[in-house]
Amino acid sequence: MLYQKKQFGWAILVLISWVLSSVLLALYVLGSSVPVYLFAAGLVIVAYLFHSLTIKVSKYELSWSFGPGVFGQKIPISAIAKVNPVTNSWLHGLGVKITHDGWVYGVSGFQAIAIELHDGTKFRVGSDDQANLLACLRTLIPEEEVVIEQEIESDLDD
Repeated sequence: MLYQKKQFGWAILVLISWVLSSVLLALYVLGSSVPVYLFAAGLVIVAYLFHSLTIKVSKYELSWSFGPGVFGQKIPISAIAKVNPVTNSWLHGLGVKITHDGWVYGVSGFQAIAIELHDGTKFRVGSDDQANLLACLRTLIPEEEVVIEQEIESDLDD
């Protein structure tokens, strides 16, 4: 493994804890309710599934997944055309979703790596270690050949 980092989703955990505390307060004030217990259990499951984001880079593959290893991707290094550092806006949010920038995976913060595959598919993977992840990926992904178009001069006179 060339790179491995587990980022904890403090923002997700704080948000879910706040909602869960409100649910528990409602249970205390209003009394026992099966739907409220089910909602509270759902919050705990979501917190477990999305409490962290683990990113791994090997010589042949880039992978990332949430919590215990769910809702992630595995991409062969050979399929990656470009990687760039980006800063997500608050519109990109937390968790996993599709946006105008492609699929976004993140648990906390705004720093991310934009990944574009040779087939045009785009991803953004949030990282609190953006510089080291980018450096690792750039050692594995060959730089695109820069083709400079040369202007051909014509000797034809009108």
